[in-house]
Amino acid sequence: MKLLADTQAIYWYLAKPAKLSDKALRLLTKAEADGIIIASALTIPELWMATTRKSGRRAIPREGYLAVQAALLDPASTIAIEPVTPALWGHFEDLSSQLNDPFDALIVATALNLGVSLVTADQSITAAGVVDVIW
Repeated sequence: MKLLADTQAIYWYLAKPAKLSDKALRLLTKAEADGIIIASALTIPELWMATTRKSGRRAIPREGYLAVQAALLDPASTIAIEPVTPALWGHFEDLSSQLNDPFDALIVATALNLGVSLVTADQSITAAGVVDVIW
C-alpha cells in the first residue's frame, strides 16, 4: 500500500499522531509497515514556512519541524520524497481553477500522477472531489 500524505498529515503522523483521524492513522501505519508513505517535496518548504512564518494554530513548533526533518532525511525512513516534476504540469493546470492554494494543487497533482490516495484533512481538497481522500 502506498499513500501520499499532505504536509499537515505527515507532520501529525510523525509529531502528533493523536491529531489524525483513526482511519488516517491506521492506513498510514499500514503503509509504513507494508509499503511506503510518500510526501511531496513541497512538504519541505510548507513545513519551514509554518515554523518560521506562521503564528497561532497554523504554526508548527520548531521541535516538531526538526522531528519531521530528521525523519525525512533519515536514509532508513519509509517515507519517500516525491519530487515536483514537469509530469505534474497538466494536472496542476487543471486543478488550479478548483484549488486556490498552489501548494494544494501540486500535492493533489502528485497524488493523481502517482495514482495513489491522499491523506489530508484539507476541506478544500476534499470538496474538489478530484482525488481519493483519506481522512
